[in-house]
Amino acid sequence: MSLNPRVEEVKPNEPHGMTIVKQKCCLQNKPMVVTVIENGQATPIYVNTDFLNVCKHRIVAGQSAELYKDAKFLMTFTRISDHVKLINLQQHYGDQTFQVRTLNVCGDTFNITKQDASVRVYGLENIAKNVVMKEFHMPSITFKPPDATPRINSMTHALAAIKQMNLSVHSCSLKNNPILQDLCRSNVVNRLPNNKRELKPCVSGPCENEMSTILDIHTARNMLCFNNNAISRFRSLFCHLPIDFSRNVCLNVALGHAGDHPISSIFIAHTLQHAPAPPNLIQSLQAVSVHENNTVIKYLDSNGNKAKAHVFEIPVQCQNLLRENSIDVRKGVAYMAIGLDGTPILIADLNMNKIPVYGSSDLVNFKGDFQTYKSMENDLQRRLLIYSISVNFPRLQAATPVLINAATHNKNVFPTLCLPALDTWACKRALAS
Repeated sequence: MSLNPRVEEVKPNEPHGMTIVKQKCCLQNKPMVVTVIENGQATPIYVNTDFLNVCKHRIVAGQSAELYKDAKFLMTFTRISDHVKLINLQQHYGDQTFQVRTLNVCGDTFNITKQDASVRVYGLENIAKNVVMKEFHMPSITFKPPDATPRINSMTHALAAIKQMNLSVHSCSLKNNPILQDLCRSNVVNRLPNNKRELKPCVSGPCENEMSTILDIHTARNMLCFNNNAISRFRSLFCHLPIDFSRNVCLNVALGHAGDHPISSIFIAHTLQHAPAPPNLIQSLQAVSVHENNTVIKYLDSNGNKAKAHVFEIPVQCQNLLRENSIDVRKGVAYMAIGLDGTPILIADLNMNKIPVYGSSDLVNFKGDFQTYKSMENDLQRRLLIYSISVNFPRLQAATPVLINAATHNKNVFPTLCLPALDTWACKRALAS
């Protein structure tokens, strides 16, 4: 077995003027599997992840590489430009070769073009995620008060907010989910019979010729692996919530560190909300020096440069000052970071019933004309509000994935599960495109 992936010398492909790179390595790590189903027969295609990594770094614009080749199928990796890559799956019939699928990866989005509808292909999405995984970065996003999620004061208030969204879920989603069953019985959400189809599929996924986001926990895996120390500390604060919640907090801190925030505000990392704060509180938090008992969140910025967000404990005197301004730490230690624009980023288990966040005066008006109701901005608002509710009221955690799916019309824009930082990034990128 080869210890390192190697490539053959680059050879010109005369008919197309393109150069081809071939791999000369054995499978060392577990390969990715793309399954092709034709006439009821499933054929696995094993993609060498080590060689795919080589392609991402060594293949330049105008070059192609063979990811897989046998007597029946050929899969190639082609770089069009720095941000655009194509993965083509072709099938051999005698002396002829026909296109089956084309995976187009452009930045943090992808689409799959289906050339042969008689053949089903599964697993190309995983290749798209692997292509961008090591290039995962945090953009600089401008946060504005309208982006903020309103405060939810009680469970009654939370259920009223969910009911106002007029969500509908399939009967099959209610199986083994007593929380969701209770919500249906209380008429908080509507129940669709099994024979009635939703306008969109129940599970987010790529649509033919439609750009879909690659952003999810898997895409951010490498970045999160470098920040296990910070995630461990966040886990100690939110041990009553799933481990992925602490990973989300890590992503939120990185996004908050790179972004621009409203003036005189504190960024609440675990719910992606902003709390207005007086200048003396902001200055006191900014004056806290980084001491030895700190950790660092590392990430790549939008230019591909390495960035660090120093996370450190908030001293007792600053916690008292926060409490005087209705920002109360319920239990455990409190951490903070300072964004690049000087905004304090707060990471703590807070009493969210009292905190004066933007938009806390009333519920968001989710209704309106048909097109506005389905807009990406409203999708983002609904997703973030449901996420915030599930954080403040963990009893609803079991129903959260189904509720978020029902609240999302533009499913190709957002990750399958709600990840506040990546949801915000994906939405703003889609609106700008």
